[in-house]
Amino acid sequence: MDLASELASQGASSGTTVLAGYQTAGRGRADRTWATAPGSAILMSFLAHTQRRQRDLGPLSLLLGLAVSRTVDDCTGARSTIKWPNDVLVEGRKIAGILVVSKVLHHREDLCLIAGIGLNVNDDRTKLPVMATSLAIVAASHQSFDDVLTTLLGNLTTILECFEAGDIGALWQDVGLRLAFRNEAVRIEDGARMYLGRLHGVTDCGLLELELASGGIITVAAGDLARGPVTIA
Repeated sequence: MDLASELASQGASSGTTVLAGYQTAGRGRADRTWATAPGSAILMSFLAHTQRRQRDLGPLSLLLGLAVSRTVDDCTGARSTIKWPNDVLVEGRKIAGILVVSKVLHHREDLCLIAGIGLNVNDDRTKLPVMATSLAIVAASHQSFDDVLTTLLGNLTTILECFEAGDIGALWQDVGLRLAFRNEAVRIEDGARMYLGRLHGVTDCGLLELELASGGIITVAAGDLARGPVTIA
């Protein structure tokens, strides 16, 4: 992502993609770092310029999650889900993560978006955490990195074009249909704060809607989401 940011400052165009063969300091939410072995995953940063305003970027992480989710389905025939705010799951196991940052460029009037994406491709089960999976595991066959990358770039481009045009109605409906843990009891941890309730949905600006035991609904902007345990009458 640092290299993609540097290239953007040097005038790189939308669609510029930086790939890494492995990672020793991958960047996640809350400044988490990740390591990934060589030859096992697609590790990439995708650059795009947008005329949309900063305040319009709320749904972008979930929309790019949709691009990854569709890629997983295209490559495996599975039905993946999107875990708010930035993961993709298959049967409850993490297969991909997305981190989106925006950058103001002094030589351009538009915003620069950099999407960091990690997608497990040919990892075998012995090399992954117990709650993770890969395309090869789901499809029960070795995957072509070139084919997966081509599919992913196509899905990213299509969704970003729709986002830029403000035409995301059908995409947002698909996000809702794929939303992991919808109508289930969940907990959300954000630093010292914890929210308990039933996952109701997401707003059109990307906030999570949580139904409390009282029946009221609150919105949550950030945090780590997990299933229960919660009892709601």
